[in-house]
Amino acid sequence: MHKIKQREVYFEWFGNKYHLSWHFCNQLASIKQLSNAKDRQTMLDKNQLKERSKYLSKILRHQPDSIQLQLDSAGWADIPELLAKMVKHGPRFKPPFDRETLDEIVASSDKQRYAFSEDGTKIRANQGHSVPVELGYEPQQPPEWLYHGTAHKNVVSIKKSGLIRVKR
Repeated sequence: MHKIKQREVYFEWFGNKYHLSWHFCNQLASIKQLSNAKDRQTMLDKNQLKERSKYLSKILRHQPDSIQLQLDSAGWADIPELLAKMVKHGPRFKPPFDRETLDEIVASSDKQRYAFSEDGTKIRANQGHSVPVELGYEPQQPPEWLYHGTAHKNVVSIKKSGLIRVKR
């Protein structure tokens, strides 16, 4: 039987606090970032978070069937079912897609792309679905002046033809 020795170190790097612990049995090591909000076992950089957000958008807005997920009529997905099916049928993310990742994606979305249900057991995309869902938003009269941001190179075409829906 191996005796496990543990050594722990706390340090700060670029304003982030970390906890580093070494377990000297079977050469196991773990590192985790400490934050005021959460004590995360995994650390995702901006690119990893963006990649996961895009995948979540694809599932919740366009292709829930690609992971055998059924959204309800309002576009809600059960979180444990979503995560299980993403792990089973989706790309192999390292570290795996988990609830903390969902929390981080929803909290950091500058465009408020996603919402949790009031009880926190479901998630949905707030807009842009290509699958039929009823989000429960009331139709509204647009304002007298509605602005559309575009690149300067597109102005002539927009003036000539108007705004045309394109596939992205």
